[in-house]
Amino acid sequence: IVRDDILSAMADKIESTAIHGGATSEPDGIIATTGIGNIAGGANGLAPAWATHIPALVKEVEIDNASINANTCGFLTNPKVKSKLSNTAKVASTDSIMILNDPWNALYGHTLGVTTNVPSNLTKGTTSGSCSAIIFGDFSQLMLGLFSTPDILIDPYTNGSKGTVRLVVM
Repeated sequence: IVRDDILSAMADKIESTAIHGGATSEPDGIIATTGIGNIAGGANGLAPAWATHIPALVKEVEIDNASINANTCGFLTNPKVKSKLSNTAKVASTDSIMILNDPWNALYGHTLGVTTNVPSNLTKGTTSGSCSAIIFGDFSQLMLGLFSTPDILIDPYTNGSKGTVRLVVM
């Protein structure tokens, strides 16, 4: 149980770093990478809209010829955005079809992944701390360099006089 919890925490940290990273001792994640296209959600943040955001995200990847493998292209966002997309009409006030309909794991013909590691505390203009990201890309092009499988070292000596055991995860 402890090993599974530790490995789950490591996987969560790797996913979080791959998505936004960029802290002092971290590589840049997708969101922190400069030079990739983005679609701004209005001057002060904006709820996602079909006509101005979803197809435009796909277009940004396609115009750079960065859609290498159509089968591995997809969207990635957080639960707040997924909920908003399922309650936002594609065409305002004239449509009962929502941006995100059944099946709830696909958007614009591509897979939709959901994780709380996609931030929901971003700032855009005067809207502070409540904006979210929607990422679209070819995830087969996301490179992660890991030098080995996770190793867990049980160290009973470092704090042995206190009666505790230290776990070191590498």
